[in-house]
Amino acid sequence: MKLDDIKLMNDTMIKYLESMGKSTERNEIIKHILEDDDCFRKLSKEDAVIVLRDVGISDEKIDVVYLNLVSINN
Repeated sequence: MKLDDIKLMNDTMIKYLESMGKSTERNEIIKHILEDDDCFRKLSKEDAVIVLRDVGISDEKIDVVYLNLVSINN
């Protein structure tokens, strides 16, 4: 999973929350964070996990997705 995938998931989550009449504030902040291509390398792992949960990554996949996002090859 690449950063573009996370951005798409976040945009989809914003649309979903808007359709449900819920606050999109957290995901709007995440959208701003994701503008930096190196954001996951700069965030603490704890903050990165929060971001990944908020965009809809399941707990079972968070570690793998996180490691992929911070890998040198990404």
